[in-house]
Amino acid sequence: MKSSRALAPIALMAALALTGCGSTTPEEPSPPSGAITIETESPRISTESAEATESPEASETSETTPTETALGAQEVEAAILEGNGVDSFQSLEATSPGYLISEIEDVSAGAIRVHLQDMLTETEQADIATWVVNMSCTEVSGLDTVVTRDASGIDQNNYTRSLEVLPACQ
Repeated sequence: MKSSRALAPIALMAALALTGCGSTTPEEPSPPSGAITIETESPRISTESAEATESPEASETSETTPTETALGAQEVEAAILEGNGVDSFQSLEATSPGYLISEIEDVSAGAIRVHLQDMLTETEQADIATWVVNMSCTEVSGLDTVVTRDASGIDQNNYTRSLEVLPACQ
């Protein structure tokens, strides 16, 4: 029996060495699967190199985009107010399509959003969009889309090619 007890530590050491659990050398770790080690190291290296190459491009794009995409909602608003001889949309007569406008903002290149103070039908929103285009087209060019947002918060796209604009605006 003494011989089997003497062999037990040797058998245990052999089993640990084969499975990698008893390894004490830091140079050769034995993970359960070699593919996991390769996959975890590869993406980290490729991600760092991708981030380094994408950063300058992203910063260049973000610096040039705002100036190129801004149509000029302020110019549209100024043209409408000046054309009507008033200081604000609320100074217009209550029968004017512009009376319900609370704000005009830039959306993207060729598009503005007109905020309306009441819930309106699609036809009424299209009429206001047509009025906005007709009142501002001589001062502001390149307006392709007038997005109207009524009190419900839902946007409606109104494309100038689909609106009945004045001949001077075509």
